[in-house]
Amino acid sequence: MAINLNDMKADTNNILSDWQQEVTIKRKNISYNSLGEAQIQWQIVTQNGSQTILCDIQPLSGDMKARVRGLEIDYSHQIFLPSYADIQPEDRLYINETDYLTVADLAVNPDHVVAFSRSEKE
Repeated sequence: MAINLNDMKADTNNILSDWQQEVTIKRKNISYNSLGEAQIQWQIVTQNGSQTILCDIQPLSGDMKARVRGLEIDYSHQIFLPSYADIQPEDRLYINETDYLTVADLAVNPDHVVAFSRSEKE
């Protein structure tokens, strides 16, 4: 029996729509003023034309540590997203206006993306 990747993606999207956790993904954009000073802005990354994306956020119990780009990271959450998610390490997933998770690493699968993150506050 052959595995149909489109069916797997559709199943993942159906599961995510049942969980109904909406987040806004923001990415750091750095520009410089006339004095050469860095100006940091967090811009929304649209997902298929939408400012939000459905996902499943699961807090991790116990310790989950990993080495990411030479640093030891304590993961606090894993977030399951659809395969089309435009997400990168260091992006922020805003749960509301002030609470967000910072993406430390990604696991890209054929039918979904898993983001591993650490929680932070602005």
